[in-house]
Amino acid sequence: MSSSIMFDRKWKIVLTAGSKSKTLRELKVTFNITNTLLGDASLATFQIFNINTETEAILSDNTCVLEFYAGYYSDDENTWNVLFKGEVTNCYEIRQQTERVWQVWARDSFSLLTYTNVTIPSIVNPIPVKTILEKLIASAPGLKGKPLYIDNSDKKLLALEDEDDYSPTGNYTQEFNDLLLKHGIGWQVQQDEIIIFDQKETDPSSLEGDAITISRETGLLSVPMVDYTGVNFTHLLNGKLRPSKIIDVAPNTARYKLGNEFYVERYDIKQWRANGRFRVFETTHRGDTRGDKWETEVIAFYRRN
Repeated sequence: MSSSIMFDRKWKIVLTAGSKSKTLRELKVTFNITNTLLGDASLATFQIFNINTETEAILSDNTCVLEFYAGYYSDDENTWNVLFKGEVTNCYEIRQQTERVWQVWARDSFSLLTYTNVTIPSIVNPIPVKTILEKLIASAPGLKGKPLYIDNSDKKLLALEDEDDYSPTGNYTQEFNDLLLKHGIGWQVQQDEIIIFDQKETDPSSLEGDAITISRETGLLSVPMVDYTGVNFTHLLNGKLRPSKIIDVAPNTARYKLGNEFYVERYDIKQWRANGRFRVFETTHRGDTRGDKWETEVIAFYRRN
């Protein structure tokens, strides 16, 4: 059974604030982490039970960064996946009977995208959109130097007409939005890396590395439901399931959800596939370090055949 393949769970939380660092293990922690390309920055909520005063001080520091790692079997922490990395935006203590519980909220690159204004010099000559984008990314503190372009998004940027000039006036969120969204190009930050994607063409036409197999044998918990945008399903927690990754849904595991015979033409089903490759656009990881199974909910997209 699928539930037998992912036991012996491993995890840790690393808190960093300035020169101070603290690693949490063994505690009771509940988590709900949404990594997405569909809207706002990635968001995580945690309940951390019975921490000491040292940990409280780090969590309460307004520069605190939280990293959550999880894996299975191996004690080699380098093999664990980073489920989330972001800044703590709010936290406070509550009581649950005899337990002291810290409620913690965190967002990916919160300060960079919300409060940090762009300071690169104005450009008065015509300049390609892609060049402006890469200048913005290079100047952004905390981002990796190069973006991850999905499929043909880089070629679409190169095909755009040059901007007559460029003069930044806002924070990084405003500048990325103003530069890209009008051209149908989306962006999102995931663990210090900015991902650039075509909002209209979501078909996984190219494949970097191997697709992640999705089947009952890998830990599939629900029947994948295919609708007009893609596929939705629940899986045993798998940190490799991240936005931008490509999955391969095994045959005979999914069902269609395209309406009924009163308003969906019969031939329409032939235009959609219930197995094969999809590109992940959102994952939600949730669980309890002392509770039942950990789960990952997935939303993945494709284009009509």
